[in-house]
Amino acid sequence: MFSIGIFTKTALSNWGIISIAGFIKFKKMIESEGTKESKGTPVLLLHGNQDDIISVKESITSHSILKTRKNPVFLKTYDAAHKIPIKITPLIREFITYTKTFTLV
Repeated sequence: MFSIGIFTKTALSNWGIISIAGFIKFKKMIESEGTKESKGTPVLLLHGNQDDIISVKESITSHSILKTRKNPVFLKTYDAAHKIPIKITPLIREFITYTKTFTLV
C-alpha cells in the first residue's frame, strides 16, 4: 500500500516507488489530491498473476488511477503468487538505476 501522505504531497521524481501487489486503499484520495511535483513520481507496479491474497485487478486499477493522474507508471505482471520471483530482480534494479528514463520492453 502506498503511503498516501508521502505519495500525494512529496516530489519523489528522483526516486520513484516500487509497489508489490499494487493495492491502493484510499483510491479517491490518490485521484483527487497531490501536488504537481508528486504527479511526476514514477511508479513500478509488480504483481503475480497467481496472487490469491490480492487480486491482480488491484494493480490494474492502480495503474489506471496513476496513469490518469499523469504519473509515469509501469505495470509488470509475472507468473507467481504473492511474492517476487528472483527473475524480476533485474527489472527492479533497472527501475532503481534509471528511474527517469525507465521503460518496460
